[in-house]
Amino acid sequence: MSAGILPAKGPPASGRLLFMKYFLLFILVSILPIISFAAADLQLQSLRADIESDGKSLTLQINVMNAGPNDANQIGCNIYLYAQEKLITSQNSSFAALAAHSSRKEMIAIDLPPHPISSVKVEVFDGQEADLQPSNNFAQVNIKPPDIKNADLQIVDATVDGDQPLKDRGATLRLHLRNNGPDPIGPTRLDVSLLVFNTAIAQNDRRIGKFDPGDLIEFTMPVVLPKIVPANQGTIHIQWNAPPDQILDPVPGNNVYDIPIALARHMPDLIAKDIRIDAKGALNFSIANKGNAPSTASTAALFINGALTQRYKIPELRAGEEKKFQYDDITLPKDTLVSIVADYNAEVDELSEENNKQNFVVP
Repeated sequence: MSAGILPAKGPPASGRLLFMKYFLLFILVSILPIISFAAADLQLQSLRADIESDGKSLTLQINVMNAGPNDANQIGCNIYLYAQEKLITSQNSSFAALAAHSSRKEMIAIDLPPHPISSVKVEVFDGQEADLQPSNNFAQVNIKPPDIKNADLQIVDATVDGDQPLKDRGATLRLHLRNNGPDPIGPTRLDVSLLVFNTAIAQNDRRIGKFDPGDLIEFTMPVVLPKIVPANQGTIHIQWNAPPDQILDPVPGNNVYDIPIALARHMPDLIAKDIRIDAKGALNFSIANKGNAPSTASTAALFINGALTQRYKIPELRAGEEKKFQYDDITLPKDTLVSIVADYNAEVDELSEENNKQNFVVP
């Protein structure tokens, strides 16, 4: 038997994988220098904003630098004007080309909007080259017109005197206000609202006179309850407001104060009552307000055997007041089903909407 020729053994599998790994690494290192990325690292080094003496225009002084590696040939600039944190307006501009590793000061004049501006933000970019570090290509500064005071108005604390739940006479609100400065201010206004379900059901305001920086003053204000109080819980919302064209508040969040408050519900409650047939065969009934607050004008309805027969205009009713009605168009036979519905059009907010309807069977 002749001996067969065995195939030559190649390198083991692990050796082949190691060879391929180093081969790919060699290729990558060889071609990497060939690959280049277009980039111009624009940096906004400083920003200054000055309102001109006429108060109608703003001059921006922008120091921009191109850290390279490429020239920036299509430089754009976005400008944003804010009042507190609200964007009022924006516009854009463009700069001349800026060589790599160079800087330049740019001046831009813009018209101010009618609304007072508290800060300006500027962003620079290149429309052609990618930016290696876009986080350093914008800046923001606060601005203040020459004739506007800068004052941090703070409601330090507020309490409600008297027992809760608040009843008919309401209560007295006691609060401490402080002007944290830096400027003295002229007249401002304190607005107080009683909120139920995030809706104001009563409002009051008080004028606050001149206030020097650092002053802490105590004020009192009445909390007057309205005739209708639709819930047992509410919020007294207090806000110290300054004219925006005269005073700039750098910390607007601390001029608002909320106090949860317990309330006594005051609402009307319309019902039908005293349904009867009198000696002459006429149908008599009354619409009454058994709630603890007056009702507005409304409509009642008469149904006979399920059919709408007549509507009645109900005037405003004080708490505990009622109005009588009579229906004598026809004599109602025995076993006739009569239904009287108070507040038929659901025009009145009531303590209960479940007791508006009253049924009566003619005996």
